[in-house]
This record gives sequence, C-alpha cells and structure tokens, in this order.
Amino acid sequence: MSHHAMGLKQFRMSLLAWISLLVLVAVGAIALYLTSLEDPTRAWFDYLIGSTMFLGFGLCGLFFVLINHLVSAKWSVALRRVFEGMSLTLPVAAILMFGVYLGVHNLYEWSHEAVVASDPLLQEKSGYLNPTFFGIRLAAYFLIWIFSALFLAKNSFAQDKTGDVGLSKINYKGSAFLMVLFAFSSCGAGFDLIMSLEPHWFSTIFGIYFFAGFFQSGMALMYIVAAYLWKKGILTDYLNKTHFHDLGKFVFAFSVFWAYIGFSQYMLYWYGNLPEETFWYSVRMEGGWGCMGLALLAVRWALPFLVLMPYGNKMNFRIAVPVCFVVIFGQWLDLFWNAMPAMRLVGHETGESVHTALIQWQDLAIGIGFVALFFLTLGMIYERIRMVPLRDPRLEDSIHHH
Repeated sequence: MSHHAMGLKQFRMSLLAWISLLVLVAVGAIALYLTSLEDPTRAWFDYLIGSTMFLGFGLCGLFFVLINHLVSAKWSVALRRVFEGMSLTLPVAAILMFGVYLGVHNLYEWSHEAVVASDPLLQEKSGYLNPTFFGIRLAAYFLIWIFSALFLAKNSFAQDKTGDVGLSKINYKGSAFLMVLFAFSSCGAGFDLIMSLEPHWFSTIFGIYFFAGFFQSGMALMYIVAAYLWKKGILTDYLNKTHFHDLGKFVFAFSVFWAYIGFSQYMLYWYGNLPEETFWYSVRMEGGWGCMGLALLAVRWALPFLVLMPYGNKMNFRIAVPVCFVVIFGQWLDLFWNAMPAMRLVGHETGESVHTALIQWQDLAIGIGFVALFFLTLGMIYERIRMVPLRDPRLEDSIHHH
C-alpha cells in the first residue's frame, strides 16, 4: 500500500450537513406542495426546472469523466472521484424525470390532442412530439447515461482493487463511442425538455446552449465540492492550487462559451427578423422578463468573466466559491427564463388559472431544494466510495500537477 493510500481519509458527511440539507429539501418540498394548491401549472414548471437542474449536474460529471478518459488526461486523475460521483447521481435524476413524464399534460402544449387537431404545424410535428415517443426518448437517454456512468465507474473502482492498467485502456476506448452517444442524447434532452415547451419555435443551436449551461454550472459545483473536500483534509494531499486554477478556468471559459452561443442564437433571429422565429424572444423581452434576461447575462457571463479573469482569483476560495454559487443560481435563472413564459400555452388547456408573475419565493425555495437534494445524494455516494483512484498509474503525475 502506498503512502498516499495510508493517508487517505474516508468522506463522512457531518450531522450538521445532513440536517441542513434535509431542511432545505423539506422546505423546497413544502413550497412545491403549496404552489401546487394555488397554481398547479406553475408547480409543474418549477418541478421541471429543478429536475432539469439536478440532471444537468449529473450530465456535467459524466461528460467530464468521458472527456478525461478520452484524452487520457493526467492532471485530473486526483479529482476523478469528484466528478465520477456526480455522474452516479443520474439514476436519481431518472426518478425525478419520471415525474416530469407524469406531468407531461401540465407542461407541454403538444400533449393535448385537441390543440394538435386544430394546429397544422403541431400536426406535422406530432410524429415526434407525442407523449409516447417523448417517454421512449427520455428512457433511451437515461439508459445511455446511466450505462456510461456505471461502466466507467465500475472499471475505475475495479482498478483500485486489482491495479490492472488495462482497465484505463478499456475506459479510454469505450469513451470514444460513449461520447458520441452522449453528444446526441444530451442535445436531444435539451430539445425535448426545454425547447419543446414552445413547439412552434425551434433552434438548431439550442442543444449546444443547453450543454453550455449545464457544463458551466456543473463545473462551478465541482469547484465548490473539491474546495470543501480539500479544506476537510480529504483531498489536501492530492490537490494543489493548480488544480483549482484549472477548474476556475473551466468556469471562466464556459461563461464566455455560454454567452457566445446565446448571442449567436439571438443575433441570427434578430437578423432574420421572421415573425415565426422572433416571437419567442419578444415574449421574453416584455415586462420584467427583459430585466431578467439582463440579470441572466450579468450572473452567467459578466460576473464570472470579470471576477475570474485575474490569475489569482481562480485559486482564491473566498473569491471563487461565491462566484461559483452565483453561477449555479444563474443556471436556475436561465432555466426559469427559458421555461416559465411557456406557462401561457398550457394553463387554459388544463383548466387551471396561470399566474405569470415573475420570481416568487416558492420558486426560489423549490430550486434551492433541488440543489440541496443533489448535494445530499452526492454526499451519500461519496460516503460509499474511495475519494481518490489510488492505483491509477497517472495519479503521481496528477498530484504533482503544475
């Protein structure tokens, strides 16, 4: 056994952390229940936003596992269990998304036969946009994601027991094929879960926008978790400031990438100026939605871009961790801004009153509850695994990363 193995601590979530997260989850659940009594449609949209946010964190973890195996990265080996754990939350995300499928008639205009029968455009899209095929696609996405996460994690954990270098090669080769499946399935999830809320509107770039959002916020969460584990002494001997500088660079870089993709989508529709395309943005520029869009630009791009630009700030926990929390809030705000205006399309179909007021306290409480549920799930996973792949042959290179 190496000296690193001798010094590795097992993660244990403190009682205070357990209680705090459970309280936040409970408050979110109560807020969801109260919202369902007053405005059921809004409750379903809050549930969709929270579930999609939970899913996005897991997808970021899986993507990072895939890309690091694919390029045989050395620097991230000491961090691998952090994002492997994130990817292993996907089975819980599948359970949450089953709830979205149960609420399909409260969320998606195309799920109502009467609406489709009176709308020629929806009739043309009905072969794709229908509840049965929607459920089949969601199931297929999760089969791909969960299989990928379990396959890669199983080999990684097995290497800890056997020291078999060949398992790294299996993950390297498998990641190439699984990455292709991930690319199509993650984009498809963006189209199905969020874009199809307004089935008359479409954007071929929306899948990339969806990816940019969940990857930026997922990397922010990864930074927070790694900093917590480092300060608790679990990863102190394995990570150095350069690792955190690299994580900070990802958050910084994807703030720019997210803004670039978002601007590209907006600019093309503004330039084309076709009513069947621009209505989506018109709705989101009316009233308080326009101000929310500007706030979104501030928290997802301007703040992380400007604050994380200096070299030292990426490694300064007092600066970077609060910025990462703001980025996570920005992901929730982004999903809210994209999804909530679509409530106007389904309320009258379900016979429910729909209040399109902007952010309410229940919305925030529900969103925080889902984030707390993710941290709770992640903590339970970390308690069951060894937090460093000690027998990966590249670990020494990662520990001395500079």
